[in-house]
Amino acid sequence: MQDRKTKLENEPLLLTPRDLGRLLRLGRNKTYELIASGTIPVLRFGRAIRIPRLAMEEWIVEQSRRAVGEGR
Repeated sequence: MQDRKTKLENEPLLLTPRDLGRLLRLGRNKTYELIASGTIPVLRFGRAIRIPRLAMEEWIVEQSRRAVGEGR
């Protein structure tokens, strides 16, 4: 358990769109489509787009719950 906590502490708080695409195994176009549509929670710093890691993890959990609920 401690190893996971240490690993998470070493992960960045904010992801770039490229980081997000890699994590979700999505292509560049699909990643930016999700960002542009507002599906993915983002922060903007001028032209820079960053995705809060915690918000992304919560979004994934919520999407998983919806998928399970729809499958019933």
